[in-house]
Amino acid sequence: MLNESIENYLKAIYGLSNNDYVSTNEIAEKLAASPSSVSKTLKKLSDSGYVYYTSHKGVKLTESGLAESMKILRRHRLLELFLHNVLGYDWDEIHDEACVLEHHISNKFEDAIDKYLGYPNRDPHGDPIPNKNGELSHYETKPVSELEVGNEGKIFRIKGNDPELLKYLSKNNLLPDKIVRIIRKEPFEGSVVLENDGKNTVIGMEVAKSILILEINNN
Repeated sequence: MLNESIENYLKAIYGLSNNDYVSTNEIAEKLAASPSSVSKTLKKLSDSGYVYYTSHKGVKLTESGLAESMKILRRHRLLELFLHNVLGYDWDEIHDEACVLEHHISNKFEDAIDKYLGYPNRDPHGDPIPNKNGELSHYETKPVSELEVGNEGKIFRIKGNDPELLKYLSKNNLLPDKIVRIIRKEPFEGSVVLENDGKNTVIGMEVAKSILILEINNN
């Protein structure tokens, strides 16, 4: 069984990678660690067969590393859903709590909460939950910022785990599975006006980029 530090590294690399190499500095920033410390750990991960690592290109997960990252990601997202749906945590609280718990639950407990939750495929933020085989469903989404005026979409997931952003979205009922329509977009990266549940909400462009939707074809 991998230790907590290694699991955090693999999860961070997966989150940053987008199937490409990730730099040492990106990982250091993500994990709040020094670049020299990160380099040492990446060398260990490379020696263990979890990553491909070169000093000039950075790091990329091997097949083995990807499999391990899917295991920890599955535990994390199941825990987020359990904390939210069963224990009543607000969705801006669940990420940090799941980060603590994910390293300490057994496979039996993981299977138990999966069954209890009805074998879910998405967490409260809309992120896909890997199945037991480490397979992750992929969906064609786009940020609200890329929708044309008049177009509609169903909110699928929220990028990031910033508690203040999540509180803001919750307050404005901009939650996964809600339908939104673009009313107006200001030029030069300005604000976006959305219609949601019969009322208009004004959001900034950075918020619009964090809301990923499945576009609805009204043709």
